[in-house]
Amino acid sequence: MREEAKTFIDGVNLAEKLDIINSADDLIDIRDIRNEIAHEYSIIDLKNIFNDVLKYAVVLIKRIESTKKYIKFKLF
Repeated sequence: MREEAKTFIDGVNLAEKLDIINSADDLIDIRDIRNEIAHEYSIIDLKNIFNDVLKYAVVLIKRIESTKKYIKFKLF
């Protein structure tokens, strides 16, 4: 299957379709948190941002591991 993702959302949706990740929504949420941190949108709400980072760090690590497994399975 040869598909190309043009945007971030296309990429995470494709990853979900290929069963690399369970939910595209998690990665979209992680990107939103990254944007909040990078652009300082919620400087007043640091406690909530910190809690979100802790919550999604575990999710992101799981997605990285599932991506590594997918690559290893497909390439080796």
